[in-house]
Amino acid sequence: MGNSRLFLPLLVLLTGCCVPSAMAQHATPQKNLRLQVDRWIEVEALSGTVSYQQAGSIEPAEVGDRLQQVGDAIRTDQNGRATLRLDTDAGRIDVAPETSIRVQQLTSTSDGGKITRLQVMEGHARLQVTPFNHPDSALEIETPAGTAAVRGTTFGLNVDQDGTMSLATLEGEVWVEAQGEGVSIQPGFRTVVIPGNVPQFPQTQTQGALLTPKILQEVEGRAELRVHIIPGTLVTVDGVTTSIGPTGELNLTVPMPENRTIAISLLAPSGQRQEYQLIIPPLH
Repeated sequence: MGNSRLFLPLLVLLTGCCVPSAMAQHATPQKNLRLQVDRWIEVEALSGTVSYQQAGSIEPAEVGDRLQQVGDAIRTDQNGRATLRLDTDAGRIDVAPETSIRVQQLTSTSDGGKITRLQVMEGHARLQVTPFNHPDSALEIETPAGTAAVRGTTFGLNVDQDGTMSLATLEGEVWVEAQGEGVSIQPGFRTVVIPGNVPQFPQTQTQGALLTPKILQEVEGRAELRVHIIPGTLVTVDGVTTSIGPTGELNLTVPMPENRTIAISLLAPSGQRQEYQLIIPPLH
């Protein structure tokens, strides 16, 4: 799915305090970069169906597999999960179902700084990154909509089918950039980035319901539902991944289930999950 999208390589690395007026501080260190064969990201745990891609081949992933070269990737199926460990215990990445993570860069500077650049084209990932001790070390996540850069933080990231990126910071600070503009996302806040647009102004993370029903009715023997979902939320309807677009409006007309119930699962970028069983009332 991700290969058909236009990928926007917007790269900004965090090297200090995140403020929009200090863009020069976030430039990627360019001095003496070299590929390190001892750099790696290891599969620490997995469950369900997880694929490992290396050197053009795809095979079932196993604990201990390492992503080391540009293009190496992990992809989880509908029932798959994985935990990845960054080398030198710099952090961990929890990979949710239907998510792909690919290596874009694993390099070191001549004086020991480590640059890690990963690509998430779809799905959900939660990253816990320990603070870097080296001033030139940094980690960034590229998506079809923009880039997130960190030096030590915990945050969650969603990438929808249409490329929309949403990010919620749990600890520390994350710098998010797209279309040449960036925002600092502090703990308890989130942002949404639509492909081709700048990041939205940070908003507080939703603690209540992610879904608000508008219309639940039967029309000519079919189930019709209109609901509003907080933008940036990943949605599955009766087990099928569904994009809600930038407005968060979900409009569906489907064959009426025997139990007159539509199951909707939601996953916010923070990792918050909510399950809904929407009952279509019978005609009177």
